[in-house]
Amino acid sequence: MLCFSSAHASDHLEARALVEAGTILPLEFILNQVKIEHPGRILEVSFEKESEGYVYELELLDREGRVWELEYDAATGKLLEKELED
Repeated sequence: MLCFSSAHASDHLEARALVEAGTILPLEFILNQVKIEHPGRILEVSFEKESEGYVYELELLDREGRVWELEYDAATGKLLEKELED
């Protein structure tokens, strides 16, 4: 099951408007990139505005049973951070 979390219900609408304006990439683009670069099962996805811009944060369970937190720049699709969860 894929779980989308957000601090505010309006975040989904904001993300949609930003995608339509061409400001950020659609979540589907990021998910396809993750499937190729980091095989595993996505557990959670969140969309957040940070000081440097918008980011998609994902929690992923890899094939070895480890949980990773991945942070992608929503505008470029660049992986910003990859951290193994304890």
